[in-house]
Amino acid sequence: MTWLEKHSASRSLPWKLALLASILATPSLFVGFQLDDYWHRMMFRGFPGYPGLYTTFWDQFTFANGDTERTQRFMDYGFFPWWHALDSCTQPWRPIGVLTHWADFLLWFDHPFYMHVQSLAWFAAMVAAGAVLYRRIHGATLVAALAALMFALDDAHGWAVGWLANRNAVLSALFGILALIAHDAWRREGSSRAAFLAPILLAIAMLSAEASLAVVPYLLGYALFLEQPVAGSRVKAYAAQLATLSPYVAVMAVWQVLYKLLGMGSWGLDLYIDPGKEPIRFLDAAAERLPFLLLGQWGLPPSDLYASMSIRAVHWMSVAASLVLIALATAVVPVVWRDKKSRFWALGMFGSAIPVCSTLPQDRLLFFVGLGAFGLISQFLVHMFAGSKVPTLSVTRGGVWKIRKAVAWLLLIIHLPIAAVAMPIRSYSPVVMDQVVQTIRTAEKEWSFEDKTVVLVNPPSHFYAMYFPVILSNDGIAGPKRVRTLAPNPEAFSFKSPPMAVLRKDERTLAVKPAGGYEPRPVLRSMAKPFHQGDAVHLEGVTIEIPALLPEGNPGEAVFQFDTPLEDPSYLFLQCQEGALVPFHLPAVGTTVSLP
Repeated sequence: MTWLEKHSASRSLPWKLALLASILATPSLFVGFQLDDYWHRMMFRGFPGYPGLYTTFWDQFTFANGDTERTQRFMDYGFFPWWHALDSCTQPWRPIGVLTHWADFLLWFDHPFYMHVQSLAWFAAMVAAGAVLYRRIHGATLVAALAALMFALDDAHGWAVGWLANRNAVLSALFGILALIAHDAWRREGSSRAAFLAPILLAIAMLSAEASLAVVPYLLGYALFLEQPVAGSRVKAYAAQLATLSPYVAVMAVWQVLYKLLGMGSWGLDLYIDPGKEPIRFLDAAAERLPFLLLGQWGLPPSDLYASMSIRAVHWMSVAASLVLIALATAVVPVVWRDKKSRFWALGMFGSAIPVCSTLPQDRLLFFVGLGAFGLISQFLVHMFAGSKVPTLSVTRGGVWKIRKAVAWLLLIIHLPIAAVAMPIRSYSPVVMDQVVQTIRTAEKEWSFEDKTVVLVNPPSHFYAMYFPVILSNDGIAGPKRVRTLAPNPEAFSFKSPPMAVLRKDERTLAVKPAGGYEPRPVLRSMAKPFHQGDAVHLEGVTIEIPALLPEGNPGEAVFQFDTPLEDPSYLFLQCQEGALVPFHLPAVGTTVSLP
């Protein structure tokens, strides 16, 4: 920590850390376009070849918007799978983020490198802002410098930096942190300019991404723990401290009113759970997801592991993560809790993690959680390794000292050398999504899709069908008339995928029974609106019936009755096998095939 001690008072430290973070994230410049980026490009061009789908570019992050007719059109074309909730909505309000993409597409539509340069610049600014905030809270100290260094190296930021479509998270963090800096300048120094700017910066953050709700617990923590004490009773003192938040309450109230008036929000599916509309389900999900998020931020494994686990494994992992977090808290909390700044960071960390529980845990969502976590971790580490230099933290060498020292070493190794090595890898990691793109591009050379109904028998995910016509359109190739998905198989590109039975009932009908049923963990349909036995979904050219449900409540089988015989040349049946799309050979009537 010698270098940090020497440079902790340097005015240039925030920019040095921003440069360091940018260098480590340089691989992100070569990620190119990935999945949602292609969707945004196609939307910018008005969904060529698919009439009736055009939306304004302000709807860039909108998938379903609650309009059942619009959702039906997307399902008829195959952009949404047949089990998608018809009345669902996934419509965030991110106009600031949209403007940055709009500039990208106007200036360099076919050059993702320059778009990534813009994302990297926003990221560098965010890292510098984080360093400034730590210094404002802790002064020009080793604690502030170490927290800023860990924040700069945090590999959890990598995916958001490397994926263009996730730029809004970086913007949200940047303007949210700037709002906190301005608030501190207002309250600590009495700056009228900062008092004016802070609510505006919060508004910009909220218009960048809903994740900026995470600023609220930090503002609350500041009012409760860092605000200058007011003379009088405790009740009056707290009331006066909380009154300093009134400008932000006004901003949030206006934002909420506009958000509702514009029809923004999320409902009807489990990919996102709106706590305002479904508070009980949100609390249930938060109890399970919060340990994943906090453990992913404080240590290992990454919270992204959640999405690849079975429901039962998630429950057990959540319990295990909770136990590890309790052990960490036992080691860390007694050391740092006496400091009001620690309470500020703790409230911000926990409070900012709660809104993230509305969707599947992912490290790319942890910007604000990490901001508070590193404030706590740095205090703990400096206490353990240089406690005599921190007057507010006393060094106590009791019986648990060695355990705490071991925890300190573990945290130091995870958040410095391991993070520094992992950051370049994770900033480039969005390229893993390119497997889907390259598979589709290989198929471009094999078949003509124009005026065809492409039937994907076992695509690797429910999003695969959506990107199929999107990739073709972006490559200037005529896409299929429509795409149909029989059953997603997450391991369809592996060599050991679970079996799926396909029965040919008659010349126009297939009965499909995937292992584990459809959507064993609901994503595109809310558990509050499940399928029922005998339900039918009507799409253009096909009707899907649900003859049976599994004990968990999800469909165990689906029967597809097409309007014309399956051998009709307008159909192209494809299956995923050993990393490629290959023709699916229809079974004879009355026979069943099992896909590996």
